[in-house]
Amino acid sequence: MRTLVLLISLLVNIFLWSQEKIYAPTLVSPSDGATNIHPSILLDWNPVATAAKYQIWIDTTASFSNPASYFVTYSAYMVNLLLFNTTYYWKVRAIGVNNDTSSWSAVRSFTTIEKPTLKYPSSGSKPTHAVHALKWDAINGASGYVYEVDTTATFSSPLLVQGVSTTNSATVALLRYGQTYYWRVKAFHSLDTSNWSNTNNYVTKDSVPIISPASGSTTVTPVNACKVKSILGTRKYEFWVDSNSNFATPFVFYWDSTKISINTGDTIASYYLDTIPFGTLYMKFRCISKYDTSKWSNVISFKTLDAIQLVSPSQNATNVPCNTTFQWKRMPGCVKYVLEYDTLPDFSTKVSVQRTDSFYTLSASSYLKKLTTYYWRVFGITNTATTPNFNSWEFTTGYGVGINDNPLSQIQVYPNPATDVLYIKTAGENITDIFIKDILGNVVKTIYPTLQQPILKLDLSDLPKGVYVLDVRMGNKFYQQKFIKN
Repeated sequence: MRTLVLLISLLVNIFLWSQEKIYAPTLVSPSDGATNIHPSILLDWNPVATAAKYQIWIDTTASFSNPASYFVTYSAYMVNLLLFNTTYYWKVRAIGVNNDTSSWSAVRSFTTIEKPTLKYPSSGSKPTHAVHALKWDAINGASGYVYEVDTTATFSSPLLVQGVSTTNSATVALLRYGQTYYWRVKAFHSLDTSNWSNTNNYVTKDSVPIISPASGSTTVTPVNACKVKSILGTRKYEFWVDSNSNFATPFVFYWDSTKISINTGDTIASYYLDTIPFGTLYMKFRCISKYDTSKWSNVISFKTLDAIQLVSPSQNATNVPCNTTFQWKRMPGCVKYVLEYDTLPDFSTKVSVQRTDSFYTLSASSYLKKLTTYYWRVFGITNTATTPNFNSWEFTTGYGVGINDNPLSQIQVYPNPATDVLYIKTAGENITDIFIKDILGNVVKTIYPTLQQPILKLDLSDLPKGVYVLDVRMGNKFYQQKFIKN
């Protein structure tokens, strides 16, 4: 009898061992009680050595009264299209090659995400541009997002902007300047839509400053480069310039946004002031979009250059050739210049010459008198005004038209006579202008060296044979030498 009992016990143990040879899987992730799980989530568990496949149950009730069932061959499964803000329960069991089945794993639960999380603009952030990006955290498994932007927290105003994005960002355009906006986002897929996110609020920029010219500048020209901070979304820039700080009678001009240069890295717009008046001026500007106009920028004051800068003949120069070349600096915005010279300091018997360039060479019919003191000045003329002031310089002429050699140690000219090439060797000074004149003093060739080299090579191949005068300018100095072209 004792032997029979032992035999029965052994058979029971063998039966029980054979039933438990496939172990229940151990769940890995998501962890039990996890929250903010996305609608697409990977369910993961430890593999069972003797398993051929696994069965997964997922349900919204812990009793698994109506589970979704899946069979997979790997120890993980990507479940999609889960409902938002819903608690799910899940468990797994292993199935062997002979369809023998393990017991179910422990049951775990997780809760899906309720709504998107907004990133920027955040509430209380610094003012944004009128055209700007909205961004929020992406939700795996969402097909897209609906966003709303409005001037009211109830999202019920006529200015409500709505849109759909398939990514976790959107660009909002055509908004007002200096306006408080509210925004929110919700996610969706084919089976469900999330709740609205929390609402953030932010303010758009209402004005931006002038960068240059700097307030207090004294070297502004009638057409001058200008830089301002910009607001993205601006279509036009309106500038007011006036001699009075109250802008009672402003000079108004506009920048079209299609013509200006905008550096989007720091949002700087640059273009030109459009032939402003001479004198001490005040300036401000504002941005204009399709639907709105910004506040005025800061007011700056500056002073324009009010006189043309003379170059040569230099002040108090002597031995100036009677066929000298008058030269002055160009002023941006001037469309022409009036050169005046006289033997009297009050210019009561002056000779006037209009030029569109910045120099004038006397012709044989207008040579200056020998050994005579002259006074000269230049006025610049824009489309709207004439320079109100002037610099008056004086110089004294020499004995003739400057055809006599004026050899100096600072330069060497060779070969002389020359054929098609003439060389100028300097002692380190920069040559600014080179004029070649005929025997009558007429300029027949003008050269503006762009590269400063110890030896400059001049091409004479286009000049006919004859006697010429080489006029070399080095700043306010000038040197003349006669040469022959064979």
